[in-house]
Amino acid sequence: MLMTRNAIRNAAKLTTTEDPRYSLNGALVEPDGSTVTTDGHYLYKYTPDNPGSGEEFPNVDGIETTGPALEPFILSRDGAAALLKALPTKQSIPVLNLAALDTKQTNENGQAFFAVSDLETPQIIRTQKLLGKFPNYQAVMPKEEPAATVTLGVGLLKKLLTELSAMKATTVKVETFAEDKPVRLTATVSDGKVEAVLMPRYES
Repeated sequence: MLMTRNAIRNAAKLTTTEDPRYSLNGALVEPDGSTVTTDGHYLYKYTPDNPGSGEEFPNVDGIETTGPALEPFILSRDGAAALLKALPTKQSIPVLNLAALDTKQTNENGQAFFAVSDLETPQIIRTQKLLGKFPNYQAVMPKEEPAATVTLGVGLLKKLLTELSAMKATTVKVETFAEDKPVRLTATVSDGKVEAVLMPRYES
């Protein structure tokens, strides 16, 4: 089984560090390579389009890149950070930008067994799986069809939120009134309010 950099990054960067519930200090790793993080207030789920099978990953002694279906487990924030740091960067061979997970050993042990490789110095990374039960995140995922959808540019959102943060905004209300129409955001700041209207971004 292969895991993408973004799946690992979700576990390393978006996992809470302040929740007393030990199981939330990591990311749930799903059989399709998805990772889920939550602190009870936010929930992030990253799902890869097609990470590929482990058959094309370079051979690393002690790691089997193909195996049984993964049994979901909780990957610790520290383990994910170590794995993210070990991943080669800017490899021209796409599979080398991924990490291989030995599902058989991971299913059978209290550790997760990963391999990364740049063809010259392969590494095996073992990280302790977190104990405990991850929340049933499916229960809070909206199942209804949205009344309206709008696509916004990430750069524009980042710029707006950076400015609102500088103004010490405490809340932001988001309103959309029709499909692919401008979105209105209203933020409460220390001495008033800020209203912003963002234009939709049309995907070709």
